[in-house]
Amino acid sequence: MQRSVPLKNMMVVASLLVMLLCAKLLAEDLNGQELLDKLRSSDSAFLNSRTISMEMEKPVNWTRPDERLKTKIALTVDNGSIGWEEEISYLSEVRYQKGLAPQNYDKDGNQYVWNITRKQGLIENDLQARRKEMVLLLVSPTGDFADEEEAAPIVEYRQPSDRTRFIEYTSVIWSTGRGFADHLKKISELKKDESGLVHFTAHGNFSSNNDGLWEMVVDPKSGYLVRSAVFTRNGHESPGFICTTIGTKWLDDYSVAKEARMSSWDKSKITTTQTLQSKLQPDAELFDKLRKTLRSELPKDTEVVDWRPNPRKALRFRVGKFPMRDSELLNVVADMNSPVLDSNLAKPQQVTTSSHTNGNEARPLVSSPGLAKRAPRHVIFVLAAVIIALLTVGVLYARKATRE
Repeated sequence: MQRSVPLKNMMVVASLLVMLLCAKLLAEDLNGQELLDKLRSSDSAFLNSRTISMEMEKPVNWTRPDERLKTKIALTVDNGSIGWEEEISYLSEVRYQKGLAPQNYDKDGNQYVWNITRKQGLIENDLQARRKEMVLLLVSPTGDFADEEEAAPIVEYRQPSDRTRFIEYTSVIWSTGRGFADHLKKISELKKDESGLVHFTAHGNFSSNNDGLWEMVVDPKSGYLVRSAVFTRNGHESPGFICTTIGTKWLDDYSVAKEARMSSWDKSKITTTQTLQSKLQPDAELFDKLRKTLRSELPKDTEVVDWRPNPRKALRFRVGKFPMRDSELLNVVADMNSPVLDSNLAKPQQVTTSSHTNGNEARPLVSSPGLAKRAPRHVIFVLAAVIIALLTVGVLYARKATRE
């Protein structure tokens, strides 16, 4: 019995040493800057070369809170270039709504409803663009479909340097447990729980003009996957965004979440995602398709929403019969108030601008800049023709006078 006392003391001392060592390692692991560097490194690896396919189910939009849609998404990244495509199907019938703005109804009281059927996006060093394809539904007050037709597509441009504006690709990346690090500035209040998860808060932003506080949980055992992310905007008490990831899908030494649940300002409206496949290679075929669509000439009647000349007020117009390339768009109208000729209306009209980009709103037909760039050339041709005609008449008149 006497020999067991020193042995017991040795065990106590050993336990204390292990606890001190664990405490030291824990303190080292909980360095905020080191953790932020680790998250940034993981996200950088994600954006270096990756192709993700997933399914997402979510509410249609805030004006149709009880209707849901399902989208199949393919997202590919290659050395910082990002491309994505979504195929959208609707899980519930469109419901007639009362009390909307007057432009949402025709003269008989039928409601205009735009259903987005496909989204495409491309973000590269010199371009940030997305495209929406839609069908226009006309719904009667009894809920019947009065008419349905394919609507003109919408192409939106943003400054390439601002990669936080297109929530489509951001939400896809976030639902994999990646992509949050660029939105964090400084990590504080770190602690580990018994399961090894790291909890912390961080000042940062949700988008470029939406600052606030993040409360996050990451899982070091799963390659520092984000397991929970809650964002509260400055000046607000309740969270504006919540994301929770579930499960882990490994590919070599890299991991993504299997599933996710997200909600925004209305916590009852849940978006669920499921990662179907993750590859380490970019999808060259998808990149080629997106570049041909978003870098080529825009077809007639495409609605353009261009935020690059003025990030606070979009330039909106429809492409006329002369298609344009993206490189021409920034120079189409040097003076926002200059009259241009709309090839659809065949008469001069002022360019109109709007800060609205909601595809469900009635969209005015505005001037096409295709003819605006060519107007001076047309004027020169007309003047030249007039001068030639006058000279011809003068010559003929002189010859007649000589003969007489």
